Amino acid sequence: MCLGLAIECFHTAWTMIHKNTPARRDRQVKIDATVDFLCVAIPLCVMWFGYQVPISVPEMLSITLMPTFFMLAKLDDILEEGIHHRTTQQVLREQLKQSSKQKRRRESLFDQVAHIEMAKEQEDKVPRPVRLVAATYNGLLGLFFLVVAIAHVAMRPTGCDKTTWENGCVNKIPFCKSLFEPTCNCVSLHIENNKSLVRLSNSLVDEMTGLRKLFIRNCNLTTLPPNMEQLTEMVDIEISFNRLQEFMVDVLKWEYLSSLELMFNNITKHHENLWQHPQLVNLGINSNKGFWMPQDVNKIKLPQLIFLDMGNNSGIIPNELSSTQLPAINIMFLDGNKMENLPSKFHTFQTTIQYLGIARCGLKELQQYLESFDNLKYLDARNNSITSVSPEIKQMIKGTTDFESYFSGNPVCQSDEDLNCKRLCTDYCWSEKGFTNGGCDETCDSYECKYDGGECTV
Repeated sequence: MCLGLAIECFHTAWTMIHKNTPARRDRQVKIDATVDFLCVAIPLCVMWFGYQVPISVPEMLSITLMPTFFMLAKLDDILEEGIHHRTTQQVLREQLKQSSKQKRRRESLFDQVAHIEMAKEQEDKVPRPVRLVAATYNGLLGLFFLVVAIAHVAMRPTGCDKTTWENGCVNKIPFCKSLFEPTCNCVSLHIENNKSLVRLSNSLVDEMTGLRKLFIRNCNLTTLPPNMEQLTEMVDIEISFNRLQEFMVDVLKWEYLSSLELMFNNITKHHENLWQHPQLVNLGINSNKGFWMPQDVNKIKLPQLIFLDMGNNSGIIPNELSSTQLPAINIMFLDGNKMENLPSKFHTFQTTIQYLGIARCGLKELQQYLESFDNLKYLDARNNSITSVSPEIKQMIKGTTDFESYFSGNPVCQSDEDLNCKRLCTDYCWSEKGFTNGGCDETCDSYECKYDGGECTV
């Protein structure tokens, strides 16, 4: 990008010291608009399409708002210049046609076209020394960009951690916030299947200040470095299938955090602010016995949360849990926790919940108000103590297209043939339709489920 900007600055400097024409002026406006667009679009596209690093709405606005405003302002000039240019060319063609018929020079018959005359007048109004100063400024700016480009290609940071920087960092940014001093900074860190990884270097917190995406799966990580809150750019975290014992990070310091996945660990302690993040959208903490939701619902406020998976944590679901705490929730998996009945205010979720997992919870009944959950299209109530299901709920299941329901392992299956009591490949596999969704579903990654129908690596 610096090389491109250098070329653009050199071109601008060159045009400033040459004759001003409508065509040159029109071309320069188009180049400026194109450069503005590319300087905004290329980094954003590389971040998302190249590295799948999310960018929050406030950040997106701060990056794009002003350049978009200036580009729109240039569009009006481009349109006007285009009309003038086409009109001028048409007039010149007609004048040349008439002058050729009379076998005379065009200038001897016609006055100069107003658009061309205006360009000449503009050039005369700006003294040549002023144009030389502007051209020199653009030339020096181009030289600066060229030096930056060469420096960034030639210089490399030293003393970086091999595990995190050399092998783990997939998007290195050594010159972030330090133009000519390379550091071991990184945007996206990806470490997988490294059984020797027990701890992360403390230098990660001090050096990788630009870290936005952290992915550590199937390793033996037991602890996180202290002061993880310093990584204030964090957006997306997955630390799964490890041996993490606690997560005492104050995520409120991660203002842009959108997704947090800590499934299949040994977490028994966590920071209570986890349940208060205003921007969190996805939260996966399943398969951590001891990782429980606060019983005091006043400590829970996740206004943007859409996905929650806390299955198989053997916790007690708060009886007062309602849409006041989770107003945007669409997908909720509570399987493998404890509740004899659905929370007393669970009916408040009727307009939002689409997927509900309540298997292996010790439920004795399904409240009839579930039939009013208009958006519900998945219900897993396997291996509970349910003895009956109301006709209204059964009618809702039958009347909804492609509704998935599972009731195997309940006493009601011995007498009610209207319910889907067919057992899945295991009690933990979440869906019989998940074998062809194009991704590995961890709950179905077992020999009995043929490793999610072959979509998981054996």
